[in-house]
Amino acid sequence: MAELMQRGGAERGLLICGSGIGVTIAANKFNGIRASIAHDPASAEQGVVHDAMNVLSLGAKVIDSATAATVLAAFLAATPSDAERFVRRTNKVQQIEKEQG
Repeated sequence: MAELMQRGGAERGLLICGSGIGVTIAANKFNGIRASIAHDPASAEQGVVHDAMNVLSLGAKVIDSATAATVLAAFLAATPSDAERFVRRTNKVQQIEKEQG
């Protein structure tokens, strides 16, 4: 999924494992991927709006399928903010990626 996103084949991704932690750690090793766990709609939305999160990780053992569906819907409906403080934050992360290779 991360490689597909890097090639431009997808703008966002969804990863699922037992807790959501392992897939998040692995996904964040790829440049351009900003993955985070969210188990409620507000966190999923804020992750996109404030931090340009582009990969949602869910824990299958943590939330039920109905909740997962509402979290996913919030993630997909949200758009990154163009407010300067949030753009600056995203740019800092991208600079770290460039420096670290």
